Parts: sequence; C-alpha cells; structure tokens
Amino acid sequence: MEIKFNQSIYNDFDVSWVNYTNTNISLIPAMNRDEFAGFNWTTLNFTWKTLNITENKLFIKINFSEPIETSPLIEQDTIKVFFNQSASFFRSIKYNVTLHEKY
Repeated sequence: MEIKFNQSIYNDFDVSWVNYTNTNISLIPAMNRDEFAGFNWTTLNFTWKTLNITENKLFIKINFSEPIETSPLIEQDTIKVFFNQSASFFRSIKYNVTLHEKY
C-alpha cells in the first residue's frame, strides 16, 4: 500500500517507528457487507509491515489471511490508516512544523 502525503515530510527516522503501537490500520467493508447474514470478520484478518518512506510517500505491505474475502463486491473495501503519534515523527519540510491529523 502506498500512502501519499500532501506535503513533503522529513523522513530521517527509522521506519520501524510506524508500527502496531503508533499506527492503527483497519479495513472497512464496502456497502455495509459486515451487516450481511453470515458475515465473518475473521476472514478479513491481516498483518502489515512498514517497508519504506520517501519525501512524500509511506509504503506498507499488507498480508491478508484470506485475500479472496477482501473486496468481493463491485465497490471496494476501504483501508483506514490512523497515526496515533504523528506529531512525533512526521514534520513538514516546507513549514518545519508537525503535520496535522488531516494530512
């Protein structure tokens, strides 16, 4: 997965800081299919690992336990990423300030 930031960021930190403690990644089923009879959340289990970061992109590898169950409908599922402590390691190069939650 590639996450693109809308500003260049300092990336002189260890990518291992983007981990399960500092980052929450979740999958949101499309079209409320999680409300369908017989839906099983465990079919959407996944693990992830940070691979690399560049001036404006973060690369994360996601391994789904059952890939065939991910986005089975015409409308695709959504992956949501939330950085718990973004102020700790994402800083704008242009403004030299920590990035806001909406970046």
